[in-house]
Amino acid sequence: MWRDGRKYGVYLHLMAQTVSELPSGILSSCANLFVFQTKDAKDRDMILPHLGRSEKGLVNTEYKRYLARIPRTYAIAKLGYSADVHELEPVLIRPMMVECDEPSEQEIIQELGRVSLRPTVEEILRS
Repeated sequence: MWRDGRKYGVYLHLMAQTVSELPSGILSSCANLFVFQTKDAKDRDMILPHLGRSEKGLVNTEYKRYLARIPRTYAIAKLGYSADVHELEPVLIRPMMVECDEPSEQEIIQELGRVSLRPTVEEILRS
């Protein structure tokens, strides 16, 4: 489902703190990538090919070192779909921090509707 979701209008946003613990195939199915400071060497090894900085055993060691020391509040972004090859290059960004109060549960329900994460007995019996 992860790979084919887009053609069915399903867009998933994955956020992971430890990339190397993701199941195989997930990262390669992600077109857009936002990478913040990454200390784990295994994570950096997995991220480099998706940024277009490592192929067939050649490793861009400067880029790999930079992944470990990206300043706080900055990230490297790579957007995956464009006809222009220049738009596929990774860029250093600083995401805008929006200061706001966390919404209450009631405000979330009013905006999005009530969502139950637990199936009811009837739903279990129907499946």
